[in-house]
Amino acid sequence: MTPTYDNGEGLSFRRTVAVDDHYLFTVKDQVQNKSGNPVTLFPYALISRHGTPKVQGYYILHEGLIGVMGNDGEQEETYKKIVDKKSETWDVTDAWLGFTDKYWATALLPNTDAKVHARFSASEAGGQPTYQTDYLLDPVTIAPGATGSTDARLFAGAKEVSVVGINFPLAGRRRLQPGAPSQPFRSVDRLGLVLFHHQADVPRHRLLLPSGR
Repeated sequence: MTPTYDNGEGLSFRRTVAVDDHYLFTVKDQVQNKSGNPVTLFPYALISRHGTPKVQGYYILHEGLIGVMGNDGEQEETYKKIVDKKSETWDVTDAWLGFTDKYWATALLPNTDAKVHARFSASEAGGQPTYQTDYLLDPVTIAPGATGSTDARLFAGAKEVSVVGINFPLAGRRRLQPGAPSQPFRSVDRLGLVLFHHQADVPRHRLLLPSGR
């Protein structure tokens, strides 16, 4: 899918959206500057949730806002706590952030070397609570006649072990984002001990473990 837009002031926008079989959406934005002046744009991405979902309330199952913020490590907030705090921000590299439910997750995956201003926030829209995870990147200046581009990735799907990984710190993110060096997407398993396993993934002979196991 490749929608385009012209703002009538010399800027032409082109967005290419693709999705793979791991529920990973890749979005590439290109901006052509046809004006006579340089323009500065700020790449950003967000996930917004309208209304407060019903949660299970298990202490071993986190449902809410979650991310790994560079050297600050894993961060998670419940819906109630982020309403009380209003917002939390981080300035980091090598991060991801999003939402988790019992069986589903969404996550923004910026480039691992990008300087990210990341945020969890809560507000109100149309009389109902709204929750958001978002990030802002460094500004990009596009000279007259030049084209600038940026890309973003969004995971939105079921928390299948084969996709997000389990027990292997980097497995999930490497599947979703090849070459990712350090921050584990595996933290999404912490989203719950209830992950999708297909019966076909557990052959009968695998249940016959040696004594002592």
